[in-house]
Amino acid sequence: MAVAGRGRRHRRSLPPRTQVGGSLTRYDLTVQDFKRVCDIAMSLPEVTESTSWGTPSFKVRGKFFLRWHEDPELVVFKVELEERAALVGERPETFLVTGHYERYQLMLVRTADLPDDELRELVVEAWRMAAPKRLLASFDG
Repeated sequence: MAVAGRGRRHRRSLPPRTQVGGSLTRYDLTVQDFKRVCDIAMSLPEVTESTSWGTPSFKVRGKFFLRWHEDPELVVFKVELEERAALVGERPETFLVTGHYERYQLMLVRTADLPDDELRELVVEAWRMAAPKRLLASFDG
């Protein structure tokens, strides 16, 4: 399926529908995993669903903080550069940066590799980077 994004056409690939276990396919598992990300993101204050580069994304007061990547096993997260360097250094199979993202406060994450508590921490930290100060003050109580 071709999708438009920022004036260029991108081809979005979906994982093959191969059997993984029981009746679930690899595609089903990928969608279920992204639903974990969505549920966490939507539990945060003033988050809206949107699209970025033709894929689902989440914003707080119009500012981007994460999106589903064109490779559906990856999610793009906003992240501090120091934190990104540490995570990529520790677990490069889970946290990665392509040339496209090197100059930005973004990284790719294989969210299926993460337990719920670590995933929640990543989503909340990405949200905090995009949220305005008054909203953060209210959130922190």
